[in-house]
Amino acid sequence: MNKKGQVTVEFVIALSILFILFLFAAYTYSEKTSGLIFAEENYEAERIANELALTVNKIYLAGNGSTKTIFLDSKGRVFDVNVSSNNIEVYWRNNFVDAPTITSNIQATQFQADGKITIRNMEGVVVIE
Repeated sequence: MNKKGQVTVEFVIALSILFILFLFAAYTYSEKTSGLIFAEENYEAERIANELALTVNKIYLAGNGSTKTIFLDSKGRVFDVNVSSNNIEVYWRNNFVDAPTITSNIQATQFQADGKITIRNMEGVVVIE
């Protein structure tokens, strides 16, 4: 009788240790996953900001009447784009990234970075539609 009780206690202790290890592994995995998601979103936001800033710079330097249409793929995420002075700012959740432009003569309202974006130079003012 005493041996059966000892085996049961040892089994419960071993099972408890395995359960604690499982909880630790699950916590570590979730932390790494959330960090990876943030890194992916940050990369996409930087890519969008840089692509828009580069296109704005090219259109501005090309001169009056130049136009270019680009396609931005947000990959199912929501990125809001805002123009502030000579920066293209891309916001998502509670974060943002920005990319500089060579001109502050940019006319644009806040928009979501998804789909076709047309950028025009109209007499020295870069218009983003």
